[in-house]
Amino acid sequence: MRRLSGEVAMVMCTLLYAVESLCAKLVEVRLPSLELVAFRSTVAGALTLAVSVKAHPEMTWGERLRGPPGFFHLVLLRGVLGGIAFSLLYSSLHFVDVGEQTAIFFTYPLLITTFAWPLLGERAGCATAVALLCGCTGTLLVSRGAGKLFSTTPAVKNTDDDAASRDHAIGLTLTLLASVFTAVTYLTIRVAGPHVSALTLAFAFHLASALIGLGGLALGPQSPAMPSLSRDLPLMCTVACTSLVGQPLLNYSYQALPASRAASLNYLQVFWGFLLGAVFLRERSGVVKLAGALLITAGGICVAYVKGDAGEDDEEEEALAAREKETTTNLTTTTTYRAIDGASPPSSDVP
Repeated sequence: MRRLSGEVAMVMCTLLYAVESLCAKLVEVRLPSLELVAFRSTVAGALTLAVSVKAHPEMTWGERLRGPPGFFHLVLLRGVLGGIAFSLLYSSLHFVDVGEQTAIFFTYPLLITTFAWPLLGERAGCATAVALLCGCTGTLLVSRGAGKLFSTTPAVKNTDDDAASRDHAIGLTLTLLASVFTAVTYLTIRVAGPHVSALTLAFAFHLASALIGLGGLALGPQSPAMPSLSRDLPLMCTVACTSLVGQPLLNYSYQALPASRAASLNYLQVFWGFLLGAVFLRERSGVVKLAGALLITAGGICVAYVKGDAGEDDEEEEALAAREKETTTNLTTTTTYRAIDGASPPSSDVP
């Protein structure tokens, strides 16, 4: 079976996330966002665990839930920060409009690229830099956020000017925090590398998100509502299924690709969202939005088909050699752990 490339995995992931966002947008008109988060993560988390048992019967439950020895802190960070970022992003929609939120949230690929070099030693090549520029500019055009970033008009109208400004500031802060937490989460996946199963990382995210959603419904102002079996439930199941497949693909792509290259492909989610919105929601797509979508597409093609420059390729080879050396060095420790706890060596998923 041919190994799935990280680029293909990310393209598939962004498409699935765009479908998930479309369904979530339709459901949230009638149901609280935290209820959808709780349903999605509970269903997808249970199915992810079942797939992990089937795909890796040799893994112990400790390794399946916590990861191999020495990696539990990365699994915990990936789950908790990812769950918080997702919840903050949903909450911010109450204070800012979708276009402004998209423009601010998708600064996280730039944050990933900025910190990947000093933290991971991964320098972005020319192709990745061009893709990031195209993606960032295209996102601003598609979301129409370029002229709104310093607006003081909140998504929820408020007759009190001071309260309106305060609500808008809260929305901007929540979105920016979601972007920062997302960047840290994806860098954590890259640090974990091939040592932690992509399914283990996905389950950690679903578990944290489910707890946040259920806790928010129990303690927060939102009350659960009964979904319509014919209208809401199919959309909610689609959200859960897209997350079930999309999360392992996301984790795998960041494990297989340099962080900056994977981050530049994340902008394709904006393109897919633009396309799905135009087809299914009949959203108007003017010349500016179309130009933004084409820019994002050009950036995706650039990073997918034009490999990084010599410096980036050399660094990628050095990083791979370092990981192989680390695996060899830790062989004795892994074997000892295996004998004591009955665990198998760390394994990574190949979709």
